Amino acid sequence: GQGPGFEEIAAGFGLAPATLRRHLKAEGQGFAAIRDEVRAVAAQRLLRESDRPIAAIAAELGYSEPGAFHRAFRKWTGLSPGAFRATAG
Repeated sequence: GQGPGFEEIAAGFGLAPATLRRHLKAEGQGFAAIRDEVRAVAAQRLLRESDRPIAAIAAELGYSEPGAFHRAFRKWTGLSPGAFRATAG
């Protein structure tokens, strides 16, 4: 799984894909950066609001293996997913 595609992300913002592309171009932000931001927000919400295993959250967000998710999460927050969940309670 690749995680949410461009169309799903556009729909999540309530935009047509072409409109989102135009906004991204104007902002100079690439799709990958936006997808990362969406994943970061979703990951934090899932860790706070659910008790699902971290590996399951990683898979749902499109990470093929938990290690990649752990690295990305640490980059976003400075914490491991487990430490974030423990302090977010």
